[in-house]
Amino acid sequence: MESFDFFFGVELGRKLLNMVDNLSRSLQSTRLSACEGQRIVETTKLTLQSIRSDNCFDLFWNYLETRRISIDVSDPILPC
Repeated sequence: MESFDFFFGVELGRKLLNMVDNLSRSLQSTRLSACEGQRIVETTKLTLQSIRSDNCFDLFWNYLETRRISIDVSDPILPC
């Protein structure tokens, strides 16, 4: 659990599942109309697509580097 690969996967999963969990909670509302539900789905979809940019990955990587050092996770290593 102290390997960078594991840490990367956990943090990426946390980021993605946070968004999907918010979507799930919103869609379960009893007062939500179909139109509002569709709008929320589209917003989540656009948000997920937007984080696939190089800029967002750089921000995520910088966050990982800062966090990795503070919790003593190993350095990232390129596969052979």
